[in-house]
Amino acid sequence: MIVGFNYRWSPYITKIKQLISEGAIGEVTSMDFNWYLNTHHGASYFRRWHGLMNKGGSLWIHKATHHFDLLNWWLSAEPEEVIAYGALEHYGKNGPFRGKNCRSCEHKKDCAYYWDITRDKQAMNLYVANENYDGYLRDGCLYRMKSTFTIRCPHRSNTKMA
Repeated sequence: MIVGFNYRWSPYITKIKQLISEGAIGEVTSMDFNWYLNTHHGASYFRRWHGLMNKGGSLWIHKATHHFDLLNWWLSAEPEEVIAYGALEHYGKNGPFRGKNCRSCEHKKDCAYYWDITRDKQAMNLYVANENYDGYLRDGCLYRMKSTFTIRCPHRSNTKMA
């Protein structure tokens, strides 16, 4: 498997790497890294397989791998240990509704995240037409998984990261 860490090549990301590498900001002893997804953008991820731990480890695998890569790359170091926590805050089983997917949900009229995939011909042809082959539901229910994750991650360079 190959994972392409595309975040590295954004101009401001490479500038951060340059400043740290040149010592322009001094020795980095601690990093506080937060990456926020607004709820509607986040809903796009959570509708798909990313929201299912048994299909891919949730956004820990899909998005956080890029974030870990950035931190490791910026610091030129790898973590000594990673301690992680998850919580049900916005999406997940504590949400107000629950269903298999948007198309079959009885809460369509009340759910702020209802997405009518049937109005998107390309999505219907690409995803819905193939569900019986791969089981992939592109309009999966948001209220089926963990939604917030936190880590503590000391690096070999003695830099602390949260």
